Amino acid sequence: MSKKTAQQEVYERFLEVFGIECLPGGLFYQFEHSLRFELGDPLSMDQPIRRFLQAHRRSVKIAETVFDKPDNLYALVVGYGTDGEVYSKFKWLKTVFPDFRKKTYARKSEGTSDEVDEYWYFHPIRSRWEIAELLWLDLAREVPVEPSASNTRTYIVDFANAVILHAYDDRGLDLVSMQRSALLKPYKELRSWLLDYDIEAMDRAFGP
Repeated sequence: MSKKTAQQEVYERFLEVFGIECLPGGLFYQFEHSLRFELGDPLSMDQPIRRFLQAHRRSVKIAETVFDKPDNLYALVVGYGTDGEVYSKFKWLKTVFPDFRKKTYARKSEGTSDEVDEYWYFHPIRSRWEIAELLWLDLAREVPVEPSASNTRTYIVDFANAVILHAYDDRGLDLVSMQRSALLKPYKELRSWLLDYDIEAMDRAFGP
């Protein structure tokens, strides 16, 4: 039996903590304990720089509020394509994590004839700078800002508190957890940024 890689061990920990083998779109609607924040609104794309800067500042503040310190955090980066294609999509990770090894992945999901393969990479986060950089790269995906991670999705995973943070684009950010208590602080302190459309559901879940 071959020895498990460090990536595979982290993936098994992910399965143990969250009990899911994949991350569905719209995390907010898939977890019992979840928050959805507005990032760029009400600024429009007529003010792209100001809108992006607001989205980035808010996302960093949300991360600082839910993650007291960067210990025990991991970046989970998901990409799609063939072996050769996916490696080129992850090249930006070297700018955040110089020791990133692109050919050691945690999970590969085989695609069907009309789908591409899905690759998961985990990398430990060691500083708040790395969180800010990862959020920048994800938020820049669909706006005229460089550099960006246009072909991947990034999730910040906190195993100790069973929390996942995902800034899906400059519009918003999902924060989910297996534990209600883990999200009470961002709910209370940053409630004015919660998405109006789903505020009633969030108030029912986290209000008094």
